[in-house]
Amino acid sequence: MGPLSGDRGHPEAEAVGGCDDGGVTSTSPPAWHTLPVAEACAELGSSRTGLTTVEAGRRLAEVGANELKSVPPPSIGELVIGQLRNVLIV
Repeated sequence: MGPLSGDRGHPEAEAVGGCDDGGVTSTSPPAWHTLPVAEACAELGSSRTGLTTVEAGRRLAEVGANELKSVPPPSIGELVIGQLRNVLIV
């Protein structure tokens, strides 16, 4: 299957590369929701019952906690400036 057939990132998908991109291949992750459970578990190095405590600890130490970084909300000044930049509002 080709890179545009919806399987980009799948291990059997063809690499995307050409003259303009320096031969860089696509490294996007598989479409996890389309994979069979056994294949998804194999890709992730897991099982239907989850990770062992030892493996979970190793991954936590290696890549850190699975947390989103908080982003401060825009200030009142930033909101006002954003409104003034919008031609439809002014």
